[in-house]
Amino acid sequence: MPNWISNYVEPVNEVAKEFTKKHLLNEDGEFCFGKLVPEPDIITKADKLSVVSPEEFQAFKSEHQQSVHCEYEQEGLLYTLDADGDVEQAVCTAECSKRLSAKFGCDNLYDFHVQHWGTKWEAQDDGNGTEYDDNGDPSSCSFNTAWDVPFEFMATVTAKCPEGLWEWRCTAENGFESLLIKLHKGDVIITEHLVDKDYFFFDDEDDGDDAGYTIDDLYWNDRGDVPEEGENDTELVPGKVFSVKPDYVMPKRENLA
Repeated sequence: MPNWISNYVEPVNEVAKEFTKKHLLNEDGEFCFGKLVPEPDIITKADKLSVVSPEEFQAFKSEHQQSVHCEYEQEGLLYTLDADGDVEQAVCTAECSKRLSAKFGCDNLYDFHVQHWGTKWEAQDDGNGTEYDDNGDPSSCSFNTAWDVPFEFMATVTAKCPEGLWEWRCTAENGFESLLIKLHKGDVIITEHLVDKDYFFFDDEDDGDDAGYTIDDLYWNDRGDVPEEGENDTELVPGKVFSVKPDYVMPKRENLA
């Protein structure tokens, strides 16, 4: 089972409310990544994908001739479905993989979600859903994401609607860490990073005391620069986001099973 991130999104101005209603909520009023960034059909069939040789491709077709789906055979992709109608197995040629990667940045559904949404699954109902104001406009949206904060989706939202202003709170499942993020003018801006220091054990060799960490320790921006001290609220270049530094090691957790 994944760890969950709770997301609480407030469209602040009228532009953000209108954009949220038209492009971020599905027909049931639920927050939906796929409404704004839909999955290409061929990528949905490239779930559980294996890249195979031409000989293996034909062998797969022969082995599953009663159940194989061939509408993308000319593109170099075959797949089978399970009893629930989900992709059970898929194969593609190396040439198909290259074409998909060139067009979509990836050749499979999992990586498409991660690269374009920032999380491996669609937004998940948390029991709270969407709240509306007296005018019938969305005032807040609440949902869960698996494992990660959906930074990439945030960047797309503000790039497509730079005039909109959103505040987006993300909180770890056990509440030990929380981010407050502002989306505005094409930028994704982390304005607050809260950590429950009692949850972590920090070994500070300099003074032997427990030490906390700040956003400057954890994140760098996509320009390749490590933020200077005090730059936690620095606006980024349009459409870019902070990401975890690749060499950062999360501190050990204390008193946890």
